[in-house]
Amino acid sequence: MIALALAAAHASPTTSSTPLRYYPGPSQEMVTLAEPWRLTGAVLVRSTDLDALHADPQIARVQELGGYAGVVRVQPVAGVSSVQLANRLHELPHVRWSHPDLVVDPVPLARPDDPYLDLQWHLINTGQRGYVPGVDVNVEEAWEITAGAGMRIAVIDSGTDLDHPDLVVLDGTDFVGGDDSSDPDDGNNHGTAVAGIAAGIGNNGLGTTGIAYEADVYAIRLVGGPTTSGDVYTAFVEAVDAGAHVINNSWGYEDSCNGVHLTSALRDAFDYAEEEGREGLGSVVVFAAGNGACDVTQHGLLIHPAVIAVSAVSGFDRLESYSNFGPHIDVTAPSGNIATTGLVGTEDGGALSGDEDYVGNFNGTSAAAPMVSGVAALMVAANPRITAEEVRRLICDTAVRMDPLTGDWDDSGWSPLYGCGRVDAGAAVRAVANVGPAPAPEIEERAEIYEDRVVLAWPEPVDPDGDALRYRVRYTLGDSEEQVVLLDRPWLDLRADASVGDVIDWRVRAVDPWGQGEWSVSQRLEVVPLPEPPEVPEPRGCGHVPTGPWSVVGLCLVVGLARRR
Repeated sequence: MIALALAAAHASPTTSSTPLRYYPGPSQEMVTLAEPWRLTGAVLVRSTDLDALHADPQIARVQELGGYAGVVRVQPVAGVSSVQLANRLHELPHVRWSHPDLVVDPVPLARPDDPYLDLQWHLINTGQRGYVPGVDVNVEEAWEITAGAGMRIAVIDSGTDLDHPDLVVLDGTDFVGGDDSSDPDDGNNHGTAVAGIAAGIGNNGLGTTGIAYEADVYAIRLVGGPTTSGDVYTAFVEAVDAGAHVINNSWGYEDSCNGVHLTSALRDAFDYAEEEGREGLGSVVVFAAGNGACDVTQHGLLIHPAVIAVSAVSGFDRLESYSNFGPHIDVTAPSGNIATTGLVGTEDGGALSGDEDYVGNFNGTSAAAPMVSGVAALMVAANPRITAEEVRRLICDTAVRMDPLTGDWDDSGWSPLYGCGRVDAGAAVRAVANVGPAPAPEIEERAEIYEDRVVLAWPEPVDPDGDALRYRVRYTLGDSEEQVVLLDRPWLDLRADASVGDVIDWRVRAVDPWGQGEWSVSQRLEVVPLPEPPEVPEPRGCGHVPTGPWSVVGLCLVVGLARRR
């Protein structure tokens, strides 16, 4: 397992309260880490010349971390400070970035001491507990279209109960304990509760229901003890490489209210999810905003444009008192006494209706984030061609704007408390649900086309969703290279480019706004010269007359009338 190979990095960290100055990213600006910090003794580097790193006399070992080429963890030789090495490597031309591999301690962002709840009001709010009816994620409308079959949600958290009967869990890496399983061995139910909100099994006669209740969970244990920023990077790479459509993060750093640097390793982790996830369409990254009741303007984990940052609202559609807020909030979701899965047979005071496999009091932005992750999974299931960027945009566009008096909404429809508003699963899924264009009648078979009529045309197919279609045409003309054009009309005029003798190979595919479409036609044509005009026989008794039907008929008629006189 990867975690076993990294265990040495965790063995004897250096701790100090002396301000640490280092480069967190590729710029030339140093930052100062004034809080007590711990170093693993290693350095994280992204380089275009790994041979140079292997040959460096101050480097004892180079370990590739996967993901982007050249991202490695290097171990200095004895007597060399990892900070000094990182800062020296930063100046080398083949190094894109380098910084010390800091010990980080992700903490869960739940509030498990809130009151008990025996109903999943966040799914369907009918006024339970005196809440305002309708303040929920509106998931029933989404379930009319999809329940998330085939989706995979990576839960980077405290581990997930692999044996829970209400979850389908794939076992990932344990970056905390370094053992062979991400199953939590410390009694921490946080990751299991998060997994149940996003993807608990539905329609099985057991316990609670997740938002994407036909999805599976890929569990990675990163919360529950010290780990490293290199491990965080590797965890994201693992989630992407495991096929995660969505990556949920209901964790953060304890000092998030005082600012968290977005190091290059974390930036590349998010970039990797955006650029490499889902074969280039992007894995959707969701983060809980945190529970410090503070403005997270300097929260590096939320700054990255590929991250959906989620705040929390109560059943009264107001920001929870503990929820963080600020300019990087993207959307909000319900929280407060959420019913979900727990460690099997271990829950006592928080048990849901006396069932020790479930909890009824899960809270915090930790509970809000997996709701958004579940909605994102439903959107991808409804439209597999949608990109991560489109998921982010449409979750925002379809969100419910509420709290008009104190929400501080701007002209664009964004609030520093709620982002774009409360997530609406039904509206988001309807906005992306898609069926490709239906087949159209076959076009007329032709082998030749006259030189003055080199216009390729095809019948317009019908799109079941009523989407405006575009046509992707690929063609070769004579000996030229293949050309690709995208049109919003069902024809292509090649008269200006075609010559007699050219052979045209062409095919067209009708696509909807999501790039989906099975309808296509193709032909092979040869451009031929115009036919010679037919000879017009000389009319009897008319002598020599101009050509042209009207001339012949007209003249003969005049002559005939004259002769009768």
